[in-house]
Amino acid sequence: MSDNHPKLGELPPESAARDAIHMAVCPGVLTGSAYPGSPVSVLADGQFLPNGNHPVGIVDPFLNRSRHQLVAGSRVWILLNPGSITSLRHEWTHPAFSDSPMLPDSKAESKRWIETFANECDCPGYEALMEKAEAFCDGTDVGWSEEYLHWDGEDAHGNIPPEFWTHFFVLTAKKPGGEVPSGFSCSC
Repeated sequence: MSDNHPKLGELPPESAARDAIHMAVCPGVLTGSAYPGSPVSVLADGQFLPNGNHPVGIVDPFLNRSRHQLVAGSRVWILLNPGSITSLRHEWTHPAFSDSPMLPDSKAESKRWIETFANECDCPGYEALMEKAEAFCDGTDVGWSEEYLHWDGEDAHGNIPPEFWTHFFVLTAKKPGGEVPSGFSCSC
């Protein structure tokens, strides 16, 4: 967006005039109780966790609280955070969603994908990979560079495809705050 367009989440400048905006929305199902305007994190299969650690948007703030009891299983519109989408037409992209229209169908599918990847790549294995990725997301182990998942004393070489992070997110609901590591490294 240029500086001349309204930006939700920021106070309007004195020179602001009436305008219209595009807002990225998607339908979703809540995994717990929420209020209109509650922040939500994306999970698998169009499900959203109210008040999760990595909010991607909010529950439709225009719902009438007295007429809509929002409990687990409620189907609602999710308004994505302003400025978070990476392209805009009537079809949008967002870093928390895979490039395909849907996230993997289940946690079991994502676990199988990561297990296969861990067996075929040069890393210490599924459990070690998951622990290292979780520690990276939590900020407790960023290694020597945020571009790599790094191990000391164990072999780890090669690339980490973006699909890994999609499947990792489906399994854990954790996502790095910035760029995701795109490779492995070691000091063996």
